[in-house]
Amino acid sequence: MSRKNKSYILQCFFLVACGCLAFWLWSNLNTNLESRGLKLGYEFLGQTAGFPIAETPALPVFETGFLMALLAFVAIALGVAFFAAKHPAQRVLPQKEFYKRLALLLGIPMAIYACTSVISGNFAWGKFVTYDTSSSYLIAFYTGIVNTLKVSLVGMLFATALGFVAGIGRLSSNSLLSGLLSAFIGFARNVPLLLQLLLWYVLTLHAFPDVQNGFHLGDWLYLNNRGLFLADVSLGESLPQVAALASASLLALVVVSHEMVRREEISKQKNSRFLILSIIILSSALLAYFLVRSHLTLQIPEIVFGGRNIQGGIALTPEFVSLLFGLTFYTGAFIAEIVRSGLLAVPHGQREAARALGLSEIKTLRLIVLPQAFRIMVPPLTSQYLNLLKNSSLAVAIGYPDMVSTGGTMLSQVGQSVEIIALWMVVYLSFSLFISFSMNIYNTRMRLVER
Repeated sequence: MSRKNKSYILQCFFLVACGCLAFWLWSNLNTNLESRGLKLGYEFLGQTAGFPIAETPALPVFETGFLMALLAFVAIALGVAFFAAKHPAQRVLPQKEFYKRLALLLGIPMAIYACTSVISGNFAWGKFVTYDTSSSYLIAFYTGIVNTLKVSLVGMLFATALGFVAGIGRLSSNSLLSGLLSAFIGFARNVPLLLQLLLWYVLTLHAFPDVQNGFHLGDWLYLNNRGLFLADVSLGESLPQVAALASASLLALVVVSHEMVRREEISKQKNSRFLILSIIILSSALLAYFLVRSHLTLQIPEIVFGGRNIQGGIALTPEFVSLLFGLTFYTGAFIAEIVRSGLLAVPHGQREAARALGLSEIKTLRLIVLPQAFRIMVPPLTSQYLNLLKNSSLAVAIGYPDMVSTGGTMLSQVGQSVEIIALWMVVYLSFSLFISFSMNIYNTRMRLVER
């Protein structure tokens, strides 16, 4: 028997063994669930949840037809792009130009649809809903997912900014600044994140006065131990129209800018470009105002329950602020070390050459060092973004209603532990794969092309 056939037989044996193990685990799972009077299924997601959630953002709910059309649009775009990448000989245009033309070609029908929908007022793509105690478990879990995304995305932005500032500051010739940043990074990296979250939560609750003695700026801003409350302008039912109009306007700006760059008119007709862009932005803003002015409502925070709480407006709760600060400082410390190592990896001769050309330190860092350091920093940055997303599950310790906290409440009420844990795993896996995919695309564009 040849070595190749032996390899095939071993692989088949391994697959059969894995299949038998999976079947045995599945059979035991069903047997144990039946003995407890439970059965697998997600029918409970349609039942009324009945429990309150502290933070309930507006949730976009798509209609089935629009969602299928959107998925088909994405599938066609990815299929064409994949084919173009695998068969470069079939392309007449360069790769970057081909992708730009493809995006414009597929985006124009979407822009036309958005504009006609805005003018006619007939939207069939979906609506925005807000969770309350009469909503289903599905909406409750959806609310937890949106809360997880909200704190994770904002945390990634803040942690990146903090990490770059701290990482560059660590290399400063100022001993005091470098020493303070070294102490901060050492503390943030070596103290467990859970303890940092509890510390921020205690400080947030006790560092500010109560509602009655808190700081306020008229009826527009309140700051107390319940959080930060700001007046909010609500668009109500017009939010989809504004979102569609903003998308169409952004696409129009991209089209105009792309055409002007292609025709090399930017350097020759700067005033024309500025005029065209101003007209697009102004007309979009005026159209949006006339479309939504009848639905505009101003939500002002007000003190309720005898001065014990505040309702209305935009609320940044202590739980959200504590989780955001904890994730930002913890992940930012690791990013700072990534930035420092990336900067040190750039050959010193690059800096010397920049000084010989008369470039200042800031220009040397911005134009010479950072672009080369990015190629080194992107892969470990991806790992830190993934860690931040997964570390957000510690929000359950301070009461922030993220996906894990909301799912835990659902689990205690319906007892469907296997299904809820499977939902957690699928959602985290999907988000992690999307972040990795996006960062890998950026890393591919940044890397050096070797001969």
